[in-house]
Amino acid sequence: MNQKKGIALKKAVEQAVDSCIKKGILTDILLGNKAEVTDMILEEYDENLHISNEKEISYQEGLEQGRKEEQENTLRERQRADQASQQAKEANQRAAVFQLKVQGKSEKEIAEAMNLPFEKVQEILNFC
Repeated sequence: MNQKKGIALKKAVEQAVDSCIKKGILTDILLGNKAEVTDMILEEYDENLHISNEKEISYQEGLEQGRKEEQENTLRERQRADQASQQAKEANQRAAVFQLKVQGKSEKEIAEAMNLPFEKVQEILNFC
């Protein structure tokens, strides 16, 4: 009716909402949410667009979750690799200490040759 009089759609919707309020139709809802109701009426609901948007949101959330899990897995693997590397380094150090001992070197000579504290050499040799 109002659009036929040349009133813009938004203005016509606002007038219709005001008319409902004056007539006591959904007054509580319309008074508290007038702007939202007007916007909702003006927007055309597109189910396919809505579903597409929901799919995109879900995809992005899944992608983010996957990235987070991958970062956590990478961190765990890096820590495991660092630990394995440290264990290998210690094993090589022990092997070198034993090799020098077998060659007849004293604990003091081994410590100096390997740049290790004397106590560390003793600890390695007493390990067996």
